[in-house]
Amino acid sequence: MKRMILAALCISLFSMSGGAMDYALGIFGNANMDDTIDEKDVEYVEGVIKGAKVATNLSDANYDGKIDDDDIAQIEQIISGEEKELTLIDSADRIVTVNLPIKTVVVMDQAPAMALVALGQEDKVIGVGSWITSRQMLFPKLSQLPSAGSSESGADWEKVLELKPDVFIHNTVRCTGQCEENLGHAGITVLRFNFYEHPYDIIQSWQKFGYLFDEKNKGKEFIDWYLGYLDTITKRVEGLSEEDKPLVYYEFGDYRAFVEQGRAVRGYMPAMAGGINIAAGDLSTNSSVTDVDPEWVITKNPDYIFKNLFTTAGSGYEVDDPSEMKALRDSMIGRPELAGVDAVKNKRVYVLSGCIACAPQFVVGVAYMAKVLHPDLFQDLDPDAMHQEFLTRFMKLDYDVNEHGTFIYPPIECGDDLLGIPDRYKGELL
Repeated sequence: MKRMILAALCISLFSMSGGAMDYALGIFGNANMDDTIDEKDVEYVEGVIKGAKVATNLSDANYDGKIDDDDIAQIEQIISGEEKELTLIDSADRIVTVNLPIKTVVVMDQAPAMALVALGQEDKVIGVGSWITSRQMLFPKLSQLPSAGSSESGADWEKVLELKPDVFIHNTVRCTGQCEENLGHAGITVLRFNFYEHPYDIIQSWQKFGYLFDEKNKGKEFIDWYLGYLDTITKRVEGLSEEDKPLVYYEFGDYRAFVEQGRAVRGYMPAMAGGINIAAGDLSTNSSVTDVDPEWVITKNPDYIFKNLFTTAGSGYEVDDPSEMKALRDSMIGRPELAGVDAVKNKRVYVLSGCIACAPQFVVGVAYMAKVLHPDLFQDLDPDAMHQEFLTRFMKLDYDVNEHGTFIYPPIECGDDLLGIPDRYKGELL
C-alpha cells in the first residue's frame, strides 16, 4: 500500500529556508501590495484619494495615469471577475494590459500549458510549441493541435499570425523582444511567464493565470498543493546539522554542474531536499550550469551524484523501460577518474528525469531526492503518490505512475513498491 504525506494546505508563501515570505502580486489594483486583490485594496485606494494613504506602484488599477473612483470600480470588477481588461507585470518585468475575457491562446512552453490544463482552459488553446507536441502522454489533447513552431529555437511566426490568438504565451528565456516585434502589430498580446528560475517563481505565475482566466480558486488549489508539500519537506530538513547534510554533485551533461542561480530551478533541489550542492557558491558564473573539471569533483568528493536527463529521450512520461537510464548510470559509475569518489564507491549515483526537475513537478523531484538522501527522515513520504495526485487532480490524466513512466534510477524501493519506475521491473535491471 502506497503511503503519502497529507500536508496541511497553506496559503502563505515560503522562502528558500521554509519560512514565511512576503511578496506583492504584480497586478494593477493590488494597491496595498500584498498577495491578493480584495476589499482591502478598495479601502487603500479610498485612502489615497482622500490623501490619507500614499499611492503605491499598483494603486492605478485601470492604468490610466491617475488614481480616482475609476480605480475603485476596476478593483471591484477584478474581485467579482467582471473586469474587461487587466494590467499586470509579467515575468519579463513588462507592464502588459490584456483584454478580457481571453478566448484563444497559443502556448509555446509546457509549464504554462500545464497551468492552462489545471485551470480548465484547455479548450481555449489553438496552437502549441514543439515541447507540447512531443509529449503526447502528458498532453493528449494539446499535443494534437497545430504546431506553432519550436519551443526552443523559435516560433513559426507565420503560423501564429495565421492562428491569430488573443494571447501568445511563452517563457522569459526563449521569448525575447522578437515575440513582440513579430506579433504586436497584429494585435496579439504577448505574455512571458517564468516557471523555472526559482522554486517560488511558479506561485506568482500560476496566480496571475488564475486572474487572467477568472479561475482564482483553481489557481489557489494548485498553489496550496505545491506549497503544502514543499513546506513539509523543507521544514524537516531545516533541523539537520551541516554534518547531516550529504554533499551532492548534480550534473547536467558531462561535467556540467547545476548552481543555485541563473535560469534553472534545478540547482536549488539538493538544498531543499536536505543536501549540499557542491557547486553552490564555489563557482563564479551567470548561468544556471557551469563547466567543472573531474579533478574538482574528486576534490569535493560528493556523497551522492545525480544526473539530470533534460530531454524526453530515455526517461519521462513517454518511456516505460528504464534500461536507458540504467545504461547512463552504469557509464557514470564506470568513469575511471571518479572511481575513488564516495558516491561512486558506494553506488550512490542516480539518474533523474528532467520531467520532474522543474516546475510545476519540481516539488515531486525534490521529494524523490529527499527520499534518497534521508530515507529515515522521510519514511512516510511517497513521491509516487504525490506525482500521481498531480497528474490525476491537476492534469486530469488517466496515467498510472505504478505502470508507466521512468523518473528516477535506480528506483526507490518501498516495501513491495518501486518508486520512480513501473513496479513490474522489481528485481530487474538493478
